[in-house]
Amino acid sequence: MRLGWIFAVAFMAMSSASAADLQVLDGDSFTFNGEPIRLWGIDTPDANQECRRGGKPWRPGAEAKAALTEILRTRADGMRCEAREVDRNGRKVSTCRSGGQDIGTLMVESGWAWDYFEYSRGFYIYAESLAQKDKRGVWSGECAAPWRYRRSLR
Repeated sequence: MRLGWIFAVAFMAMSSASAADLQVLDGDSFTFNGEPIRLWGIDTPDANQECRRGGKPWRPGAEAKAALTEILRTRADGMRCEAREVDRNGRKVSTCRSGGQDIGTLMVESGWAWDYFEYSRGFYIYAESLAQKDKRGVWSGECAAPWRYRRSLR
């Protein structure tokens, strides 16, 4: 359901937040102060998604989650999220920024997220091309985009 209004959610500084205030659920979603947030325009490997790296099975979902955890841990101070819509799971699909940097861009540049073109319309495509060129994150192996992986399960 798309909302006709946009609102900002200001997050408190991590230094004054308890561990219970922030919980990373996967590479593109988290809760803060009980508020579910889904990062807009990106998609990350599902927890059970199997890829291949070095000819061996590899599940990069946990690494994507760890990358988002580290980004949020080091950048939550002053982070602001702007909701674009609410998804079918009740999460606020949001762009989040801290210190002038977009959290989605950081995830895509590090190689742990894809530009989810269906929603972003290519907003993160340049960051994705850099990660792919340098074989960072999911680009260090062979991995289907998560939306293709989920479609294959149906």
